[in-house]
Amino acid sequence: MALVGEHGTSCRGQRTFIVQSHEYWKKRENANGQTVWWCCKHQSFACPAIIKSVGLRVVGQVPDHNHEGNVATALARQAVGAMKDQLGTQPLVRPSAVVATISAQLSDDVLMALPKRATLGRTLRHFRHMKNVASGETPLPPAPTDLNFTIPELFKDFLLYDSGPGPHRILMFGDLTLLDGLARADLWLADGTFKVVPSIYYQLYSIHFEFAKGINPAAV
Repeated sequence: MALVGEHGTSCRGQRTFIVQSHEYWKKRENANGQTVWWCCKHQSFACPAIIKSVGLRVVGQVPDHNHEGNVATALARQAVGAMKDQLGTQPLVRPSAVVATISAQLSDDVLMALPKRATLGRTLRHFRHMKNVASGETPLPPAPTDLNFTIPELFKDFLLYDSGPGPHRILMFGDLTLLDGLARADLWLADGTFKVVPSIYYQLYSIHFEFAKGINPAAV
């Protein structure tokens, strides 16, 4: 029975190949359509393992590995790559919301292999910043100066409620995936602040929930 692998993502965002708890980096593509991969430890451990694949199917394999495998680490890198992809396609979503959405689909061993939450947040914010710099885009419109502004199209996917323009305007934003997590969570955290909101607003009130030993935003 032929082995079947799955694609992962390296620390530099390159596609990798994961088979039987081991991760491989791309070496070359042959004229016959086969892709040759060598073990990701071929330099650090001088590992001789090489495989050939067509699509996700392994069609050739040479010497065994000289080290143990750890598929959780490879899948954790794959998850970080998925987080970056989601940030790239949804310019308004917060990195913390992306982490919560992707983490909800991971097993406990992969969650443990993820970088620390603070490190992961910095990585994703840096990725978004560099992407915006490279594209020359400014995803956020100018801040409003009064409460009679129109909600930009860019934000309408996150708008849950709008009482309408006027001096007592109430706005509620959230993500449906995270609201589903909120509905299933055992612990909710809610708090309001007056210090960090623009002067045209009275208060910012946020609702968070606990998931995977972390606190995730659901709505503001």
